[in-house]
Amino acid sequence: MRTLTRASVWIALALAAALVGSCFSPIEPECAFSCDPVNDPACPDGYVCQDDGYCHRENHPEACGAFPSTKLANGQACTGDGSRCLSGFCVDGYCCNGACEGTCMACNVTGGLGTCTAVPTGQPDPDTCVGCCQADQSCSTGGC
Repeated sequence: MRTLTRASVWIALALAAALVGSCFSPIEPECAFSCDPVNDPACPDGYVCQDDGYCHRENHPEACGAFPSTKLANGQACTGDGSRCLSGFCVDGYCCNGACEGTCMACNVTGGLGTCTAVPTGQPDPDTCVGCCQADQSCSTGGC
């Protein structure tokens, strides 16, 4: 029967620890963390928030094509405060490229979903105009 010396036991333990450490890396894979590049670009140390809505390891700006974004693109239907939108804005029921503030401006205009666009002349804008929107984005009183 063969006996192990204390030195050989310590060497075996050190090798085992080194192997386990290399198999279970503490570094998370690319795209493991999501972020909001507009409103909340916070990422863990060693990561940077990119425009695709994911935290990438520093110096690794590759896109996360294999990992679909959990954030919604402009023009997709949304509800609430915009936290589910990549842009951070949910306006008129769609993720929008901005807050779309102003009279007769909307993000749900046909042909421009997701882009803050002037409401067409003669159309109502229930959020900002009781009457009809005009070409200069003013609001006329009365019905359309």
